[in-house]
Amino acid sequence: YRRVAMPDRGTGAFLGANYGNLRFNGAYTDSVANTFAFVAGEGRTQRGYTNLGYTIRPTSKWEMSLDLTHTATRLGTNNIPFISRASSDTVAEWTNIVTLNDRNRVTAGALFDRIRGTETFEPMPSPPISAGVRNARGFYAQFEHRFTEQLNAVAGVQANKIGHLDLNAVPRAGLVWTPGGGLSVKALFGKAYRAPSINELYLNYPTLRGNPNLLPER
Repeated sequence: YRRVAMPDRGTGAFLGANYGNLRFNGAYTDSVANTFAFVAGEGRTQRGYTNLGYTIRPTSKWEMSLDLTHTATRLGTNNIPFISRASSDTVAEWTNIVTLNDRNRVTAGALFDRIRGTETFEPMPSPPISAGVRNARGFYAQFEHRFTEQLNAVAGVQANKIGHLDLNAVPRAGLVWTPGGGLSVKALFGKAYRAPSINELYLNYPTLRGNPNLLPER
């Protein structure tokens, strides 16, 4: 056997600022970690994140927020499998919280999400082995009711329209009991939904193939 150095290092920076109802957050990280495929190598991940948000109160019982978030990620390796990935995710979200009275509150909103990704085999010039752009839209609503100071109920639904996939709605509901002393007991029900990734749909590698006809996991 032989000794192999295992890199694990990174740098990062964060900036946050508020001005009145306007807020901004930004972050950047650059990390290097070990990769292993037949031989040891290094993988470098760079990620940038920005969020711009604005919150207003149209009435004393209605709070509305607008958020625009962008995340960009780049991954590269200096050894087998010599893969380079670049992706971005942009989300615009509109959220409304309406307090009906001291026992009931409604949350509702909508969002638009645009994902773009490319994966390239580095050793030789070639077309991307995976590339795609996907738009998604979502709508959600939630109702909260307080039975007592210790017992609360919540029920909601989220509808998603992702790319070419059919519209899908997933419900959720629950009870939360807080007897005190920092203790909470929850009974929750919900359904999950995961759309295929761009790689799962469009990857075109010598030993791996995506399937553009994949259906979401439920």
